[in-house]
Amino acid sequence: MGTNITQPSILQSIADVYYIMHLINLKENTVQVYSARNQVKDVVTHSDGADKMMAQVMAVTIREEQLDEALTFSDLTTLADRMQGKKMISKDLHGKNIGWINASIIVVDTDEDNKPINVIFTTRSIEEEKQKEEKLINES
Repeated sequence: MGTNITQPSILQSIADVYYIMHLINLKENTVQVYSARNQVKDVVTHSDGADKMMAQVMAVTIREEQLDEALTFSDLTTLADRMQGKKMISKDLHGKNIGWINASIIVVDTDEDNKPINVIFTTRSIEEEKQKEEKLINES
């Protein structure tokens, strides 16, 4: 039995695992937002570009004490060079309202120089894992 599965349905299925997911086109500076609670949203072209939009996402999501670290991690202007030859980078960050999260950037495709063209930026809650880790540290 053949099933015609579309790219948006595949990405939405993957997004259901994460708190939120962004498909970012580094060349066109656009973001397509997927989330577990909503369907695929339209491509968003921020007036100042996707890099500014991601910086705003970090600013409203991440606690002040980790904001510089989060902004460096999610800096789209340096991402292609930082990820050349890599498939994924990730960082644990403390969110303002959702506790600990793991932010990951995954390469979807690259150009002829092996620099990323499209990436997926995901966040998922790791609050439960961090609580278990803290408990283990306190017990030792």
